[in-house]
Amino acid sequence: MEPLLILPFDHRSSFAKDLLGYKGELDETQKRKVSELKEIVFEGFRRAVDSYKHKDYFGILVDEEYGLPVIMNAKDYGVKVAVPVEKSGQKIFDFEYGEQFGEHISKVSPDFVKALVRYNPGNIEDNKQQIHNLKQLSDYCGMHNKKLLFELLVPPTDADLKEAGSEEAYDNELRAKRTTAAIREIKEEIEVAIWKLEGFTAEQWPEVIGACNDDAGIIVLGRGADREKVKQWLVDGSKFDRIVGFAVGRTIFANPLKKYLDFVFNRDQAAEMIAANFATFVDLWAEHKKIEL
Repeated sequence: MEPLLILPFDHRSSFAKDLLGYKGELDETQKRKVSELKEIVFEGFRRAVDSYKHKDYFGILVDEEYGLPVIMNAKDYGVKVAVPVEKSGQKIFDFEYGEQFGEHISKVSPDFVKALVRYNPGNIEDNKQQIHNLKQLSDYCGMHNKKLLFELLVPPTDADLKEAGSEEAYDNELRAKRTTAAIREIKEEIEVAIWKLEGFTAEQWPEVIGACNDDAGIIVLGRGADREKVKQWLVDGSKFDRIVGFAVGRTIFANPLKKYLDFVFNRDQAAEMIAANFATFVDLWAEHKKIEL
């Protein structure tokens, strides 16, 4: 499987609430501001990708609501496009556009359909509802020849926290086991093309990889962590053939956008820093994978 290096900026709540401080339903002026920030991220992405030979190894993940112009530009530019189908910020997976989710996928015609799912095997009743909804999505993708990019987050249950003693201990000691169990449950019902997973150590990855379906690729997500932690996740992930890339977003674009909003950077400077940040992770991946990009 060829490399897949994604800059994700499909975040909706993060842009509106965390970056811009908006509350409640957004008006048209506020929506345009969110869209403007996403355009800056894409400009930075393009500046970075322009310096590499294999443009088809790169992709963006962006939402239709605020990023439709970006999606169209990315298609013309020749990179891969992934779009989310989930409601933003929900504990249980549900569709952003309800029963019309298929019409919106068809409208955008992305290379990948992305579903963000918070799934811990301990949440049995929640998971039944999630699998029901995800099965609809999986069936749709199968019928319409779409590839499902499955973003799996495995937050701790209260029982996990009690067992581990803290969130940090859960992250270090239990999350790999819970992720492995979650993948095994999910793949029984859902056809996944790419697993988008949280980072693990080189010692933990073999168990997680072994749980994934054999025909699926794996990419490492950034989870908004600091640069050094994300770099270590990528270095560890690069050791395994099944892991073909990454999807790192907030670690790359959050600080430049904050500087732009605080009038420390102009638009061009923000885009340039996003480009430099993205290239740092791309070059790190290429170095450790020993591949030419």
